[in-house]
Formats: sequence, structure tokens, C-alpha cells
Amino acid sequence: MDRCGPQARWRPAVDPLHSQGSLRLSADHRLLFAVNAGSGTISSFAVDGTRLTLVSMEPSGGSEPSALAQLGDLLYVLNSGGNGNVTGFHVGRERAAWPRFPTRHAT
Repeated sequence: MDRCGPQARWRPAVDPLHSQGSLRLSADHRLLFAVNAGSGTISSFAVDGTRLTLVSMEPSGGSEPSALAQLGDLLYVLNSGGNGNVTGFHVGRERAAWPRFPTRHAT
């Protein structure tokens, strides 16, 4: 609550970790990716109906990851903290529901 003049005014709190595009479902609906701005990581979950199983959690390649985009087998992460960057991850195809993130392309 901010005090302005003789009356108190309510202002909505600003969420510093708010992001748009922080969840991304893969095109085949087998994987869900999520950014974790507080820890600087991205998580991948195997999707089985209404159940999610954590597959991996990896460093995002920057600070404060805020958004995800996927094109083919590349997952892009927008890191909005510090100088900001975009990091790309290869999503493995050996086992369709199990991603791997061995290669990062920072720009």
C-alpha cells in the first residue's frame, strides 16, 4: 500500500519474476519445459495424460530465465537478468520422452 495524500491507495504488487512464455509444451505433447527464474534453471517434465514427471533440471545459461520457445529439436531460453542472452538447447530424440541438453548456443 502506498500512501499518497490524505488517503491510502492500493497498488498491485509487481512480481519481479513474472514472465510470459515461461511454460512450453512440445509439439508432440510429450514434454513440458519450464523456466525457474529464482534458481536460473530450466526444468523438463515427461507428460503422461494428466501426470508430469520431472526428467531434468539444467542451468539456463544465464540469469533469470523468463521465456521459452521451441523450433524443431532446439529449445531457446530468454535469460533476462544481467546483460541478458538467449541460450539454445538440443532436445534429445533417442528416447522421445527424455530430453537432453548437451549443447548450448549463447548469443
